[in-house]
Parts: sequence; structure tokens; C-alpha cells
Amino acid sequence: MNLSRDSVPLVAETLHDALKDHDENELVGISCLAQGSDQIFARVVLEHGGTVEVVLPAADYRERKIEPENLPEFDDLMNRAHVVRTLPCEKSDGDAYMAASAEMLDSADSLIAVWDGNPSGGYSGTADVVATARERGIPVTMVWPDGARRDQNVFHSPFWWPRGSPVKQSTTVMLVRDGVPLQCCKRSVP
Repeated sequence: MNLSRDSVPLVAETLHDALKDHDENELVGISCLAQGSDQIFARVVLEHGGTVEVVLPAADYRERKIEPENLPEFDDLMNRAHVVRTLPCEKSDGDAYMAASAEMLDSADSLIAVWDGNPSGGYSGTADVVATARERGIPVTMVWPDGARRDQNVFHSPFWWPRGSPVKQSTTVMLVRDGVPLQCCKRSVP
């Protein structure tokens, strides 16, 4: 699913509001950097002075799943990430996405899900990750601003994507670890 063109600024504004009270020195956003809401989230975290940690589902994620027109944005966010972890999955698929989501949940104090509450389109979607977080007792904040909608059309975003880049709704959710000093959050990167 894609976010509609008019949903991008609504989601960004809602994420800004959700993060505005977080201490920039303790704000760590964890994401797979999927095109769409994952990348919006990472940008907003950086704009709030926080840091971004990336969990890639598999070594082939960039080549297999990132659209060519989105590579500059993805690469920019990867270069700005404080930590990048790549899971040892053989390929980027539903199992790898769910493993990446579980890895993110292992590191998170809370979860912000950009989600309209509708069922996932398949295994490892937002609904699955939200359910897993709730089962683990991780606080979940659902973000779907009034007026936001899914759209099947590709559009030109005025915000953070190169012209012509489709913004897809993330099949993963974004997580915020807040209140834990960054030094305590470091993990070795393979």
C-alpha cells in the first residue's frame, strides 16, 4: 500500500508531535528504512536531534527492496545512521521482515506504528508487529492522522524523496527507545 500524496505531510506532522517532548539526547529511532513511513520517521527523529539505528532484514535488502528512485534517500539515511545492523537472513522476505521487527522490538522501550488499524496484507505486516509488541508488553502508540489515507497511485512527494519516488506504506513499524542513554544502546555491527 502507498500513502497518498496528501498523507505524507500529515504523517510527518503527527510524528513531529509524537516526538516533541522527547529529550534529543536520549531519542533513538529504530527502523528498517523501508520507503514511506519508515523513512519519514527516521527524518523526523533526526530533525528532533535524535539518532537513528537501522536494522536491515538481510544483506540483499538495498538491492532487492529499495526502488531505484528511492536509493538517494535510503543511502542518505543509512549514512546518517548511528548504528546499522544487518540480520543474517538469506534474503529479504516476510520471515526476514518479521525477524527485523523482532530485533527492533528487542531494543525498544516503546513503539510508534504508522498504521490505519486495518489488517496486514500478509505475514510480517504492521498488524503482526503491533500484536507482537502488545504481547511483549511494549507500549504502542498508533499514528494515523485525520485525513490520512492509503493510495495505490505513485506520486511525487514534496518532502524527502527524489521526484517520481513512490512512497509505500511501511510493512514494518518504527520504534523509539527513549530514556536510555545512547552509550548503553550500542551493539556490535557485523
